[in-house]
Amino acid sequence: DNNALSNGKEFLLQKLEMSENLQDLSLILTTLESLTKLMSSEKLRRCTRNLYLKRCENITEVIIPYSCMKQMVNLERLEIRNCRNLKFMTVQKSINDYYTGFQNLHSVTITDCSMIDMNWLVYVPNLESLHLQGCKLLKNVLCDDEIVWDYENYGKIFCKLRSVILFDLPE
Repeated sequence: DNNALSNGKEFLLQKLEMSENLQDLSLILTTLESLTKLMSSEKLRRCTRNLYLKRCENITEVIIPYSCMKQMVNLERLEIRNCRNLKFMTVQKSINDYYTGFQNLHSVTITDCSMIDMNWLVYVPNLESLHLQGCKLLKNVLCDDEIVWDYENYGKIFCKLRSVILFDLPE
């Protein structure tokens, strides 16, 4: 809790952004401010291999611009844990964007969040492992027929999925 990113401080991310030799980055973020800093830096997005959002009580919605998602070319693992107020995670795209998404993301773990759906997973074409636990409001993994239908015209949804863990999802 007393690390360089706590209490909205972004000092460490600013230092990392200035590093000339940074190539591989794993981050544990706990504030909206640090997530915003990550999303505003092309260099940090490109270097991020593992991203963990933990105990982000002040985050209720994450909107990922499509251009940012495309630049996260090295992201392999995403974990969102104990972000109890997080209800929506969406990808913001334009008409001209294609469904290429998070090309190297293969593992997604989401626990103890308030997400209502996981429609953004259509942008994870190489997903191999999905772990959803304690998401009390989750009713459907994919529920937006337009997004799903549109995506199926460009690729396959969950075609590489090998492991699914669904636990404590009362809805």
